[in-house]
Amino acid sequence: MNLVDITHEWLALWFESVEEMVGVKLLEPSTLPRLHAWVQNFKQVLVIRDNLPNYQKLVAHMKRVREMLVPQV
Repeated sequence: MNLVDITHEWLALWFESVEEMVGVKLLEPSTLPRLHAWVQNFKQVLVIRDNLPNYQKLVAHMKRVREMLVPQV
């Protein structure tokens, strides 16, 4: 793990929460294999895994933010 991993750690959960929120897969192993592998491996590092935010709370927060930013039609 290096500084680049640490500064980009937010991507690991952000991709998954956005995928769930909008119902579209962003990070497919067939299209972005190295990034997908990095995310999966990164989330398994003990210190990272033990300090990740609550996933359900993150998704709920992202949905609230999306509702504020995307006009309702």
